[in-house]
Amino acid sequence: MAFFNPDFQQFFIDLAPNNNKDWFDENRKRYELNVKEPFKRFVEHLIAKMAEEEAALKEIEAKDCILRINRDIRFSKVKEPYKLNLSGLISPLGRKDHSYPGMYFELGPEKVVVAGGAYQMDKDQLLQLREHIYKHSAQWNKAAFDSSFMENFGGLKGEENKRLPAPFMEASSKQPLLLKKQLYYWTELDPSWVLNEKLDEELIRLHRAAAHVRNLLKDVFI
Repeated sequence: MAFFNPDFQQFFIDLAPNNNKDWFDENRKRYELNVKEPFKRFVEHLIAKMAEEEAALKEIEAKDCILRINRDIRFSKVKEPYKLNLSGLISPLGRKDHSYPGMYFELGPEKVVVAGGAYQMDKDQLLQLREHIYKHSAQWNKAAFDSSFMENFGGLKGEENKRLPAPFMEASSKQPLLLKKQLYYWTELDPSWVLNEKLDEELIRLHRAAAHVRNLLKDVFI
């Protein structure tokens, strides 16, 4: 059986033109029954499956990994209070640390996303990453251009700096990954996957396809 029923998607379709607290409160029981609780069970299931290969995940719970449906509208141009999907970040540190290499995913009626990498790094973490790439450039090239990784994610993404301290700037002509101030991978699937009984297998397959990159990031941050 699929992990979600069709109302998981329909809830967000209905929310889109009614993105306000009054409508959400009127439909809160529907949200909890067909969206929130099934998503929590799905995350619990994913954690258990992924913990078979990464023991550190045995210490994390679904509540530590699920991102809120509420938007942070304080500094955003988008003032609608609710996201039109549910998302999670499964790693030993959960949703609170976006620099730790784990699996980010979101499910909604527009797309299914699977991603990972180091998205939000502070100054010291970015320096650590660049030093690692500088010293282990061949390993990074092997991981970044791995055939499975390229086939599924199309390469490493992230915003770049135009200028770097020496010797990083000199080396960046041969190793452009040094320019990146974020280092992540991202792919999108058809939203029909939400209702597919093999959704868990597909997310874990994609997570495995990025294992070489993720292991290098763990060398940096763990």
